[in-house]
Amino acid sequence: MGDIDKYCNDLKGRLSRALDSSFYKTEVHALIQDHLSMFRKQSLLYEAAQASAYASQRTIAHLRGELHQAQNKANEKALSNLIERLHSDLQEHTRAAREAYDQVNCELKLRLQEAMQALAKDKEVRTADDFALPSPRKRRHPPPTSNKDSPIAI
Repeated sequence: MGDIDKYCNDLKGRLSRALDSSFYKTEVHALIQDHLSMFRKQSLLYEAAQASAYASQRTIAHLRGELHQAQNKANEKALSNLIERLHSDLQEHTRAAREAYDQVNCELKLRLQEAMQALAKDKEVRTADDFALPSPRKRRHPPPTSNKDSPIAI
């Protein structure tokens, strides 16, 4: 602000001297040239400020893009770690299930062997008919009921 005030005061002084002097035209011409020069400087400064603002906006956009990429990479890394952990857990559960299956299978085989040994010790020879269930008896007539017991009275 101080530079602008100084420039305005200088301009006023030069203008008042030009009006009092005999070299009015040359002084006014010099003032106009000085003003145009200052305007050009301001215009250049404005263009530089615009270019700087545009560059700043591009830098901010670039940094935002890098931030999103970093977040995506972090998300990808987190997902990759999660998938690896789930795969490891699945392998562990599969291994534990396989061990439990093998243990139960061994126990069943032992029980089957014990049962077969017990059957071998049994001196009776049994056939498949001995293990068959008896067939149900067929009734020719339903059991007798009285009308008094019937829910519908006639």
